[in-house]
Amino acid sequence: MSEKRFNGVWRILELGKKKYSGILSLQEDRILLSLDDYYPKKHNGSFTQESYETILGRTGDGKLITLHLCVKVRETNRADLISGCQVLTKIFLIDRVLIGNHFSSVRKMKFNRMTITFDSMSEWMNISGFKSDYKHNEFGLGINVIFDPPKIVNLKIKRGIVAQISFSLEKNSIPKKSIAIQQKVFLSIVCKKKIHLTELIAIKNHFLGFFTFALQKNTFVEQVFVSAEERANPNKMCLTREVEVIEINPNLFSEFKSTSNILFFYTDISSNCEKIIQNWFLKEDKLKRILPSLFGWINRKSIYLEYNFISLVHALEGFHRLFVGEQYMERDLYEQTVYKPLIGSIPPDLDRSHKNSLCNKILYGYEYSLRKRLTYLFSKYAITLNLPNSPKLNSCLSESLEKIINTRNYLVHVDNSLKSNVCFGKELFDQTFRCAKILQIALLRELGFSKNQIIEIFTRSYGTHF
Repeated sequence: MSEKRFNGVWRILELGKKKYSGILSLQEDRILLSLDDYYPKKHNGSFTQESYETILGRTGDGKLITLHLCVKVRETNRADLISGCQVLTKIFLIDRVLIGNHFSSVRKMKFNRMTITFDSMSEWMNISGFKSDYKHNEFGLGINVIFDPPKIVNLKIKRGIVAQISFSLEKNSIPKKSIAIQQKVFLSIVCKKKIHLTELIAIKNHFLGFFTFALQKNTFVEQVFVSAEERANPNKMCLTREVEVIEINPNLFSEFKSTSNILFFYTDISSNCEKIIQNWFLKEDKLKRILPSLFGWINRKSIYLEYNFISLVHALEGFHRLFVGEQYMERDLYEQTVYKPLIGSIPPDLDRSHKNSLCNKILYGYEYSLRKRLTYLFSKYAITLNLPNSPKLNSCLSESLEKIINTRNYLVHVDNSLKSNVCFGKELFDQTFRCAKILQIALLRELGFSKNQIIEIFTRSYGTHF
């Protein structure tokens, strides 16, 4: 995102009707507002707080801008030689910008529709509306291009909220030199009733995670617009002006491009896409605890391999706990028959810190061990890939699991006794890659992908090697 600057007059709602001159700067990794306050030498200026909820602005060309959540990051003081006043300049870090309207209260930021363009949306859809015809004639090569927009895709997310995927044509031409046209894909979140902007943004961010998971690479938001329908009278519906929403979400991996293969396209799941999307939102809270580890692997160029490995093993353990939930015995039964007797057997004169440490170690003894969790996941999802349940495969899985568990324990507990059976270098990469594949398969199954869909996806992306 190239830097954009808006010169204008700004009013901080918490400070009344006083206006300040200033510049809003939309930078690649932050949004800054610089405000100047002129005051007599014996005065301290009118900025009295470190943060303000809402600042309203109007640019020189008449744009209305609302700034939400503004935090002071620095200030400077200088003398203005012309007016003889002091100028206090304060720089604010802005969380969110709404261009196109003024909102005097956060409560009023409610909308029916949000339209989003993602940088990789067209790639994921894998559908083209173009048809071309090449003809040779006496003047050279003739090209006839027709664009017939694909049908709008409607996906019910949850009650009262629908996602619409639509297509349009974008043209960029240089006179007498070139004509460039491309298909543009939009995702619109359409709500039966107006909902708050923060809820719409949460839906947008969860879709962002979905496309990152599907494409196995960083996906970015290019533009976001929101609008609301208001009933002016019982017989007429009018649409309020469209408002652009700008947020800066610094991405540590923005300079890196994934080397992973695309996992799946829309065309792979067109028959059950709505169900998959519904599962993605239905299981949002659980997925948010698993996906960061997988996304870290997708952007692995920026992270140490050992960290990726530990993170993915932790994610597999978490997946089993969240989605499978099996354990050795019920917690209440464990506390009565195992935990309390064990606690009672600890010598009473033992150091208090040591005693607390022992109590914490056995507190969750009713849950499956890491070994048992990974054995369950590896065995189940190796079969999902249609691999034969043979002694050779079982031996391979057992050997791999032993290496994974020993390596994890060696890295976490720094236990040198395990060093002889620990992965390093390429072998560590291979085992990390295997953990990522198992997690991907587990997530796909949980989202509602059929076994045949997963086999087709993984055969195309990775071949038959496990």
